[in-house]
Amino acid sequence: MSTPFDPGEYVKRIARRLVVEFDDASQAGTPGLRGSAREHPARRQLERLLPGVAAVGSGQVIDSFGGVSRQEDVVLYERPWCPVFSINETPEATYYPCEGVISVGEVKSRLGSAELEDAFEKIASAKRLTRYAVKSGSPLGLPETVAFRRYGSPLTAQGTLDEQFDQQTKQMDQIFGFVLCGEFGLKPDTMLQRATDLWKRYPRSEGPNMVLSLNNGFLQPHNAPGAKLLTSPLAADSIAYSDEVHKGIGALLRLIALYARSGRTVEANHFDRYCFSPAAVKTGTRILLRAPL
Repeated sequence: MSTPFDPGEYVKRIARRLVVEFDDASQAGTPGLRGSAREHPARRQLERLLPGVAAVGSGQVIDSFGGVSRQEDVVLYERPWCPVFSINETPEATYYPCEGVISVGEVKSRLGSAELEDAFEKIASAKRLTRYAVKSGSPLGLPETVAFRRYGSPLTAQGTLDEQFDQQTKQMDQIFGFVLCGEFGLKPDTMLQRATDLWKRYPRSEGPNMVLSLNNGFLQPHNAPGAKLLTSPLAADSIAYSDEVHKGIGALLRLIALYARSGRTVEANHFDRYCFSPAAVKTGTRILLRAPL
């Protein structure tokens, strides 16, 4: 008789391996060794648990206006459309255009006050980058709006003014941010207060969507009147703490999968801005010589 397979336990083991292996990488002596150590099996296993549009890497997120994020432990980006600029195949010199980034995450073995503050800033540094969003006209003669598409698709939709892309006010138009740790380094009530203070410090569009400890539970934006956990801080009126450890990693993967399947970004041709200068994209090519056929 075969042993029953427990998918939930499998996911928990991957999460624990991810934490251990990132902790091992942080102990490496040089940036090159740290980069090599982060190419671990748990990251590949995580990728297999997510929708096929999501690929997993590490590095920095950039925008076409010159903005660069801090170094991100986990970068989930869309394939096949998102270009990846990697120098010597090292995470410390790998860059992902923000238009193709689904999620960023910080992984810690133990999350104390200093680590929490650092994680908030790293996530904010990616979420505050500006996706190239320009209004364009509608073939039906409707007002100009910012078109959008789903991750992984080249197809663009032109909606109404209410439907247009807006990364500042619409949660599914933003990069998803998370913090994953083995354990909290503070008591749960102290961690809740410290995290809430940090969520207040940053604009709602820049705060993480979830802080998860595999041993202690998780923190998530909350709406008190509706008694509902939210996927984003944008509409939250509070931060809630749950000690239901068994639900945490599953909830995090469901949220990441939700953003991978239903999240929105801008037109795929905006990636051209990274391969050519904005001026070169706008102007034609100078012809120096011609010969008749």
